[in-house]
Amino acid sequence: MDEAARTNHDRHAVLDSTITALLPLALPPHASEPSLFLDGILPFAQIFNELETTWGSLEDCAPSDDKHVEEVRTSLAESSMAQLRMDLRRSERFEQDVQHLCLLTGRDRASVDGRQTQKIAPVASLSRRLKACVDTPHRLIAHIYVWYMAVLSGGRYLQRTLNSVDPSFWGHKASNEVAGFSFLESDQALRATLKAQLARWDAVLNEDERAEMVEETHVIYDLVIDLVETLKGQAPNHVAAANTNGGEKVDAGEKQREALHASKVGNPRPSMSTIPLSSGPKISWMGNGWRDWVLSWLKVR
Repeated sequence: MDEAARTNHDRHAVLDSTITALLPLALPPHASEPSLFLDGILPFAQIFNELETTWGSLEDCAPSDDKHVEEVRTSLAESSMAQLRMDLRRSERFEQDVQHLCLLTGRDRASVDGRQTQKIAPVASLSRRLKACVDTPHRLIAHIYVWYMAVLSGGRYLQRTLNSVDPSFWGHKASNEVAGFSFLESDQALRATLKAQLARWDAVLNEDERAEMVEETHVIYDLVIDLVETLKGQAPNHVAAANTNGGEKVDAGEKQREALHASKVGNPRPSMSTIPLSSGPKISWMGNGWRDWVLSWLKVR
């Protein structure tokens, strides 16, 4: 997986550059309650649910005529993976967090569902790509790598920050509670186990599959950047004002992002089938203040 980490360096730089400037925007004093955070985790709850459903479905797939594809699929679906999948699972934690935040913000849980997030072009594209991984299991390894390593690495940074604000903002009585962001809980032993398993999967792949797996990581990060851009500009006034106050840092992040897309530094964005962002709907029900969450969460070390 070293190649995936190395070739995504510029994408990481784009994400990292905005963390310091944007992290406070969804928190006090810029936000009085965690509605922006709730809106922000919904697309990722959907993505993790899709990832975990696809991974679990490999056990029931009809055998492939391609013996090597079947070998890769088996390495992901064998019984020894059951405990790892269970330890990594985030879907139930996301659901608990969404329910807690809905209760805290007075939102109706029934009105907060995946149909809203599927309207966002990058989320829909990620969903389609995950479904296709049943037939291209080597690409599923890329999604496992990006999403779970993000939680187990970048998630620690974010959880410390979220715990640093007044506990009452989260409906907590003490600063060590995690209701509302329990999906970020991580275990360094689990991270080490996952890294070792990723290396074993990598060894199973042939040269072409390994190249496609690395390419898939590029696509995932590009789609996340596109997701942030799609939601940009929908922030409430108080977040927009905070954004202005931190203008130099935000501008630096914008310039770095533009440089990546304009110059194709390091690795060009692979061609991919996705919904054009220009044709996507205006998502007025989500805010901009949660961008800090997206960017810090994807800060894979």
